[in-house]
Amino acid sequence: MKNYELIEHTADIGIRISGKRKEDIFINAAYAMLDIMVESCAIDSKLKHSLFVKAADIEELLVCFLNELIYLFVSKEFLPAKFKIIKVNSKCLSVEVSGEKFNPKRHKLKTEIKAATYHNLRIEKNTAGYQTEVIFDV
Repeated sequence: MKNYELIEHTADIGIRISGKRKEDIFINAAYAMLDIMVESCAIDSKLKHSLFVKAADIEELLVCFLNELIYLFVSKEFLPAKFKIIKVNSKCLSVEVSGEKFNPKRHKLKTEIKAATYHNLRIEKNTAGYQTEVIFDV
């Protein structure tokens, strides 16, 4: 079951993410972004990266986390497969990311995402848990 849906946005790509806990928002946003970037396929968990992100608030933390994943993909050709949140609060996130090196013979690139943006970004609590919308610059 997908925990996100695509939303219309002029010239960019938007997603609406939901999750029962704040941690779920981060993981679901990462999987949604990955789904937009690469055709669905099996990704091995051979390599690991530890990420530690600090920010002024939880919304900035989400954008910084997603942009770190984009950086890993662009600079190290690292394609994430799994995410394990070690710690998250309103100002810092520690996560272990496992995956493999991008292989164009196995992984088909769908959309090049340049960055996650702050446009109208707000993580909101609702009766089902949490929800947010993220706009990606493509």
